[in-house]
Amino acid sequence: MPDIDQKIDEANSKLRAANTKVTIERRGSKLWLRATLPPKPHTNKQQSYQQKVSLGLNATPAGLQASVIKAKQMGLELESGKFSWSNWIETPEEAQLISEWLKRFQEDHWQKTKKTDAAQTTWKDYQSIFNKLDGERSLTLHVLIEVVYKTEPNSRSRKKACTYLYKLGKFAALDGVEVIKELDQVAHEIAI
Repeated sequence: MPDIDQKIDEANSKLRAANTKVTIERRGSKLWLRATLPPKPHTNKQQSYQQKVSLGLNATPAGLQASVIKAKQMGLELESGKFSWSNWIETPEEAQLISEWLKRFQEDHWQKTKKTDAAQTTWKDYQSIFNKLDGERSLTLHVLIEVVYKTEPNSRSRKKACTYLYKLGKFAALDGVEVIKELDQVAHEIAI
């Protein structure tokens, strides 16, 4: 796509000349905006930093034309101090907080599981892992992996952490949650 890349360079030159602090990038066959933006909602970051925003537009002349309009719109929002993530991404709901997800996960668990002594003992195992999560943070794959890494590699606690956190991540439909299973498998492969 050398022709479209040249057009993107030309568009970015015009955006810079207009003092728009947003650039257009091609990633594969899609167009993205890049700018220094405030942290996304429900993240722990405090300062603005370089971020990319998917536009869902194809890297075509028509897509580029629409991207230039979007870049100008984002630039105006930033310049006027009225930038809002809700204009650019689907903002997460309240249930994104770990405490909310754990509550929903527990309710779902006991809807599907009879409360026998054995089941309640197993739930205590879940709790011992879930207690390592900060309920005030957003539930993200990164947060779950942090907890896994705090366990001893190739141990029962690592295996439990991977199993239970994978189930929680799957329940919350987190992208890439399968990587947690691999963290347990990596430990077993190293031990062999």
